[in-house]
Amino acid sequence: MSPTAEQQVLRYAADLAQLYARASEDRRRLRAAEERLVRLTEIALALVRSLSLEDVAARLTRIATTDLGLREAAVYLRERDRFALLAASEGASFPTYPGVVPDDVAALGGEADELECAPWSRLGEGGRVAVVPLAGREQVVGFLVGRGELPHLHAPEESLPEVHLLSLLAGHAGVVLENLRMEKRRGEGGLQGTPLAADAVLGNSPRMREVLALLGKLARVDSSVLLTGETGTGKSLLARSLHQASKRRDGPFVTLNCAAIPEALVESELFGHEAGAFTGAVRTHRGKVEQAAGGTLFLDEVGELPLPVQSKLLTFLEERRFARVGGEEELEADVRIVSATNRDLEEAVSEKRFRSDLLYRLNVFTVDVPPLRERGADVLLLARNIAAELATRYELPTPRFSAQCEERLLGYDWPGNVRELRNVLEKAVILSDGGEVSAALLPSASGAAGGGRARHEAPGDAGPLDEDRSPAPSLVIDANTSFGEAKARMIEQWEIAYVQTLLRMTGGNIARGARLAKLDKKNLHRKIKQYGIDVQALRDEGKS
Repeated sequence: MSPTAEQQVLRYAADLAQLYARASEDRRRLRAAEERLVRLTEIALALVRSLSLEDVAARLTRIATTDLGLREAAVYLRERDRFALLAASEGASFPTYPGVVPDDVAALGGEADELECAPWSRLGEGGRVAVVPLAGREQVVGFLVGRGELPHLHAPEESLPEVHLLSLLAGHAGVVLENLRMEKRRGEGGLQGTPLAADAVLGNSPRMREVLALLGKLARVDSSVLLTGETGTGKSLLARSLHQASKRRDGPFVTLNCAAIPEALVESELFGHEAGAFTGAVRTHRGKVEQAAGGTLFLDEVGELPLPVQSKLLTFLEERRFARVGGEEELEADVRIVSATNRDLEEAVSEKRFRSDLLYRLNVFTVDVPPLRERGADVLLLARNIAAELATRYELPTPRFSAQCEERLLGYDWPGNVRELRNVLEKAVILSDGGEVSAALLPSASGAAGGGRARHEAPGDAGPLDEDRSPAPSLVIDANTSFGEAKARMIEQWEIAYVQTLLRMTGGNIARGARLAKLDKKNLHRKIKQYGIDVQALRDEGKS
């Protein structure tokens, strides 16, 4: 064999040896990765099998010291906006409930929203500290904190798969902790919730008890709530009651009426502005979002928000960050959003007057507040409470209601709901003699106070819904028919006649009919289904 051929063979042999060594190293790394994956799967299964928060925390500390090689470790669990020690490895020295914390666990201090959401490490006074957030579905629910070397975090560019696996494991543990905490609250009756007090302010009818029971559950969580219903049904009062029953009760309750502010100033009212941001802005103004930090922001008439402000509100809901008008600094605020509307926001979305993505963020839970006419004897409960409140304000005798007064209160439809009831009673209490409310000052079933006839005005080109368009229902009663039964029948007959006339006027267009009647479209759909009204027949009737 010639020297040149021999050299080539040696070169080929060296190349083959390098390829073999490289393949062997790749196989070794693959086996090591598979072993790590199997171990992480075992860890994940062990966490799922845990029966308590303490068990999960103890397992995590063992994982940190045994599998990750940390010298000592601890698990902190979120308690409102701070983190309390849940478990620590044997001999570890970590603060039980950090306030002003030492440098090596500084990640646990300050507001919860300021904390990082990815594993990291740094050098502190007690040596290198590693912090691994345990993320739940919507927020960080806890932290795994350890002292010692954690190579995965020191050189992520060399061990990116390990960092990803560690993040996945931490996220899995966070969800397990969150689930166990929810189960614990259920066992204590916490997540099921305690209904908001059904009292003289809110009502005690079956419909209102359903609403209050749901709000009692929602008081336990921080999800966004959308209150829907007609004007004057007490949505703002329910929003305040929800805040007072929640864990944010010690924080502020701030209200912004989106319909009462000029469009050009809505963004400034909501997010604030810097001095000089526009003509007249002589000083920095903190908006409602900043004012509500740590508490609840109630957006009344949220359907009236201008589209540009809707976009900025959506960004805030997703990131909890915002900037004042004219400002560059990015600010944060921990705020729960409760909103209310008497409009059909789904229709507004279809008409491109409201962002669909914002609606999805606002109506995580939708609570439909029933009108006063559907709340039975609540009208008497509310009337007595409001009348007593007004008498105290005007230093008048405690008001009394005769049987005739109660009959009128129960027989009237209250299209303006609780707000109308309050306005009527203010006049009646002031003008009543000797503390007894005069029945003549209250509206009757067929008319307004003083015997005047009540007309249901429908805005738009269709004109009013009066007796020429909506036939008055007739009612046959006998000696065995109670007042309540007679009233229920009359209301049912009137509602059927009203809805049929409304749909005839609009050619069967339910959305337009709801606008004319100032009803939520869902309520109108419910009436149509309840009474079995044939909408298609009314449409065909209009075409003939």
